[in-house]
Amino acid sequence: LSQRDLGGIDLSHSDLAGAELVKTNLLGGWLVGAQLTEANLSHANLNSSNLTNASLQRAKFKGTDLTRANLTKATLFGVDLSQTDLKESCLFGAVCDPATQWPEDFDWEWAGVYCLGPNQSLWAADLSNLVLIGIDLSGANLVGVNLTGADLWGANLQGCDLRDACLSGANLWGANLTDADLTGAELDTANLEAAMLS
Repeated sequence: LSQRDLGGIDLSHSDLAGAELVKTNLLGGWLVGAQLTEANLSHANLNSSNLTNASLQRAKFKGTDLTRANLTKATLFGVDLSQTDLKESCLFGAVCDPATQWPEDFDWEWAGVYCLGPNQSLWAADLSNLVLIGIDLSGANLVGVNLTGADLWGANLQGCDLRDACLSGANLWGANLTDADLTGAELDTANLEAAMLS
């Protein structure tokens, strides 16, 4: 799909994992909930595009125009955004990890991005309905965090402070909750099958 004109096209919830989208025009495109893991979006035009809830793990963004793009609650694990244009883009509620790289002088915390990883402080963060399979959040401060409907299959939550967290409907199959503080946590309808609780 490189160098194609896909401006304004609705590609919401499409599986574009690993797709080659180099220099592709996606101006004003709809990519809500799209699966773009390891996609190559180098030098693509994503100006004013809607990437809400898109999965962008390890996607390539060299020289990509993300001006005025909506990246609300997008997943940005392992992404190098250091050579992108993020002017007027919305990243509120997006999630990154310590490996994510940002443009110089870009304040991702001020933009409302959550950094997920061991020992991170995510007090009262809204992480509802995110796919966080196998994530390592050991020792993290998750007091009051909203993980309603999140997929935490096989996640490492050892030693986490999950007091008053909402885990209703969360998938915790095989998750490691050893030494986690679950005081006041909502676990109704959560899947705790094969989870390690002690």
